[in-house]
Amino acid sequence: MRELIVFGESIWDLFEDGRRCLGGSGLNLAWHLQGIGQSCHLISRVGRDENGREILQRVQDWGISTTHIQIDEVHPTAYLEVILDEDGGHQYPSPPEHALDFIEFQEDWLNFARTNLLYHGTYMLRQPTTRATIAKMKKAGFQMFLDLNLRENYWSHTLLDEWLFDIDYMKLSDHEFAMWHPDLDFLSLSAQIDWMQSFMRERNIAHILFTLGAKGSMVLTPDQFFKQEPTGKIEIHNTVGAGDAFCAGFIDGVLQGKDIDHCLLEATQLAEHICTVDSATSPDRVFYEDFRRHYLKG
Repeated sequence: MRELIVFGESIWDLFEDGRRCLGGSGLNLAWHLQGIGQSCHLISRVGRDENGREILQRVQDWGISTTHIQIDEVHPTAYLEVILDEDGGHQYPSPPEHALDFIEFQEDWLNFARTNLLYHGTYMLRQPTTRATIAKMKKAGFQMFLDLNLRENYWSHTLLDEWLFDIDYMKLSDHEFAMWHPDLDFLSLSAQIDWMQSFMRERNIAHILFTLGAKGSMVLTPDQFFKQEPTGKIEIHNTVGAGDAFCAGFIDGVLQGKDIDHCLLEATQLAEHICTVDSATSPDRVFYEDFRRHYLKG
């Protein structure tokens, strides 16, 4: 069976009320997959500090291998200040340089099978050292999953223009589409789909996962689309981390060789399930056992 390589963030989210939560899209994704019984290879980097030691311990205790998590002797472990905006969403001011910006390429990563899926988000492209490392992995021919996490001021249209090509799966939300192309935000959903499919054909992008908030989600191919409505089975409590859970559910289906409809349903169900708790992941194994029992039958 194919495996997943997560090239991702290990970050402490610092909230205005004083809470400190372990997070980052990459770590959230790996955490969810481990919780539902799907192991992966996590590539990341932390500082040689108390925050970094705690990340390594928590990751190890959850059952995720720390083999490919580098230790930075100079730069601190990453953190993000999370600020609630007036619309109920979240802002993430750009932090100073930290360990994640300096992930060094390792030759042994080329020993992974090229049929494996390599996940990374746009946050990991913000500085040249880590960006160059991901570029080497992409050039090596791994299948790619790119998550457009467009946050504040650490992305640019130039950067996206350079990176959005030869992608097997690309995920973005309707909010991120509006940030990426505000000139197209006024178009109908049908017209936006037509534009994206044309873009996919030009850039050799096989699938786009497009989330629409309360309106559901869809998967586009260059000539088809698949729609999934919210299941309506849960009461939304908190949407923090829903996008990462969506990716995790979809990828779990892909790794098992399921069809797009199945992957999209599992993605929706896991995203909804995480919306029942106060954080982007859960440290409670029963939370994931409950998901497997109720949603992953057969």
